[in-house]
Amino acid sequence: MLGAGCASKKYIAPMMGRSGEQQLAISRALEATLDQFDLSCCKGRTASLVIRTMGQEEAESAAVTGYLANALREKIALSGGRFTINPEKCDILLLMRIAVSGVDTTERDFTFSSIPVYALFVVKGYVRGMMIGFDKKTGRFIPLRTAEAIDERGMAYLFSLYGAEIRISGKKEKAE
Repeated sequence: MLGAGCASKKYIAPMMGRSGEQQLAISRALEATLDQFDLSCCKGRTASLVIRTMGQEEAESAAVTGYLANALREKIALSGGRFTINPEKCDILLLMRIAVSGVDTTERDFTFSSIPVYALFVVKGYVRGMMIGFDKKTGRFIPLRTAEAIDERGMAYLFSLYGAEIRISGKKEKAE
């Protein structure tokens, strides 16, 4: 038996209404990025945060900023520091800039004579952030670094001629 088929790849750009899988990918990438920052400079001191994002819709930027603020407050507390919302009352001012925060969804499928044989859906969350601190007592900058992370999740479907469906799921996390 000989047959012919074609494969297609469809790219879906980031969108405002994110699915649960897309939200999970971006939040895991944000957490993996934050895990790369060492906030031991906050131990026994009071820190304040300034967070900036770029290249996003206003509502999406507010969601990312809120998530980051809460995650960084928790990280400061776990490092033995205290947090204040008033930058005038802090010992260390932390500036976090998110250069990239997005989700890509890719769909690929293979059909044979209009019969679906294989379908693949991949969701990738990308985050790239930079952080620097300023010690107000010494007047010195504390270089904290640039970090990025990617969270990738995929789902593949195989279809048989009898209509049975096999779902294969997986995830791959990469931090650089």
